Amino acid sequence: MSVAQPGGVAPAAPSRHALAQLAAGGFLLLDGALFAAPFLLSGRAQGNDVFLTNLFLAPLISLLGGLLYILALRRLGLSIILVLILIAVNLAVLTSWLWLPQVTGNGVVLAIGVLALLPVILLVDAALLFLIGALVAWTQRQWDAWTRGILLALVTGGALAVVYSFFGGQYLAFGEKTSSLPPYLNGVTLAATAALAVLAYLLGWRWGRPQ
Repeated sequence: MSVAQPGGVAPAAPSRHALAQLAAGGFLLLDGALFAAPFLLSGRAQGNDVFLTNLFLAPLISLLGGLLYILALRRLGLSIILVLILIAVNLAVLTSWLWLPQVTGNGVVLAIGVLALLPVILLVDAALLFLIGALVAWTQRQWDAWTRGILLALVTGGALAVVYSFFGGQYLAFGEKTSSLPPYLNGVTLAATAALAVLAYLLGWRWGRPQ
């Protein structure tokens, strides 16, 4: 099955919509993995209520980022059939930590294991989407658009990682003066996420060309 749109003619230049969606979508995909990272870095985070925001928002942020990113691939030339397949597969992967324990015999044990692997699931999902995006960009002669979008996603994602590291919530156990746990999602980090997502989109829009 071809990834090309009907007619097989790729646009001469990346549109503003495509580049903006690539940048913002890629940024959110990386953020989902970042916010799930505490469950991989510390086993104690899995049983601590302060990380519930991370638990529920990390997959949702990745899901939103994946949708924006896949829609951008459609603008780069991915066929509508493959877009729908990719959306369905992406949704199944990102929600696997919820439904997989329900369809197996060892639900509780598997739920704990999936929770520990949540950051890996989100990171692998982002990596696969980036790889598919690179393939689509290469075959549609839109490599310049894809590299610009991913560059913006990496730069803004790196900025958010710094903000999260220094200004994320810190849980202090009894007797601790410095937290032994990774930072958790708080208002400052969420505000920075929203602001940087908008910035990534606007920079992508400015860097692209009108259709």
